[in-house]
Amino acid sequence: MADEQATEQQEATIGKFIGGPLDGQVLPLEPGSGKELVFPYDTAQIIYRQVGEVTNTGPDDGAATATYRFVRTTGDLEVHDRI
Repeated sequence: MADEQATEQQEATIGKFIGGPLDGQVLPLEPGSGKELVFPYDTAQIIYRQVGEVTNTGPDDGAATATYRFVRTTGDLEVHDRI
């Protein structure tokens, strides 16, 4: 039963993004997304890294939530651009 709950939470993880083009966005994440996320953005990629622990992990807490902070891009971006 505990494994089933962990899987359900993993599938329902929400990412909150700080800084960079995704600043202020709250997005659903793919199962097993991990602590570092890389997204395609125009001709470059944007990289976010998880800060802190995943919250709302209890069975009655709703979707598990992870906070990610902007780390860098792999190319030139206008930081005011948002996805």
